[in-house]
Amino acid sequence: MPHLVPRPTILQTAESILRIERSKWIYHERALAKSLGLSIEQLRGFVKSIGSGGGPPPYDAAIDLNSGDDNVLNLLRMQHGSSSTNERDGNPEEPSLAHAVTGLSNYYQIGRKDVRDKRITINVQKEIIRMVTGTHAALDQFGGEYKTKRQEIWKDWIEGSNPITSALYEHDHLPWIALHYSRYWDVTIPPNTTVTAIPSAVFELVKQEIVDLFVKMFIIPSSALEQFTVLRRSTRTSVDMEIEPSNSRKRKHSPVSEDNSTSLDDDDEEEEMEGGADGNGDLTKAMSKQLDRPSGPQSVECSGIGGSE
Repeated sequence: MPHLVPRPTILQTAESILRIERSKWIYHERALAKSLGLSIEQLRGFVKSIGSGGGPPPYDAAIDLNSGDDNVLNLLRMQHGSSSTNERDGNPEEPSLAHAVTGLSNYYQIGRKDVRDKRITINVQKEIIRMVTGTHAALDQFGGEYKTKRQEIWKDWIEGSNPITSALYEHDHLPWIALHYSRYWDVTIPPNTTVTAIPSAVFELVKQEIVDLFVKMFIIPSSALEQFTVLRRSTRTSVDMEIEPSNSRKRKHSPVSEDNSTSLDDDDEEEEMEGGADGNGDLTKAMSKQLDRPSGPQSVECSGIGGSE
């Protein structure tokens, strides 16, 4: 049972929440607790206390964090996931991919309604996570080797711990992810951009956003962000980067044989992610076009996915 937090701690915790870095990504409650220097019991106790109006002014009136309305904390609380996978299974104190994508958990979005990033929902975050980690059902049709390889190497790439597998991920997996989810990145990738025309700096910025997402969703520890010399914080606004003409440069191939490569689409329009009886719908068809065609100068219409809760 969450315990009521003493009044001085309520004020201190509220002030910490108001000072926390605003992110476009929605926080898993355990990631938020760690960011605030609290235990999960203390965060839950704080939420219960302010929900009953148990704090000093201006927190002496009950605050409903679940209503979706603005409040003095600029904090929105929501619950998401399946009750069949309990968030407390295993070791809840350790970051977990399974809990992030399936477990029933509490999540928090920071900021007033008018400044929250309307593109971002829990569903969108989980879609990106499933695709990055190779657990998305839409990858099944491309054979077990491609999907299994992504599952095996995503963490090496995220952590930058293995240059060989990291290079493989960056060459064979990241370009499609960067293009398909382009509407969600802070860096702008223009429509019809070819893979070979995207500067490596853009992929580095996309990786930083993905790593930050994984930290916010309590999949990896915050120490993973230390690999970036200068961490580019999310500003909820697009940053335009000049994209070179498609014939001006070629991306460096990973130190892996062509047999392990998976090519991307070159000129087919991206389709919406949602729809279809299996929940993958047009995403499956769009990926089929992209992954089955031979490699070469590539152009992809980047329309992104739908993002409803």
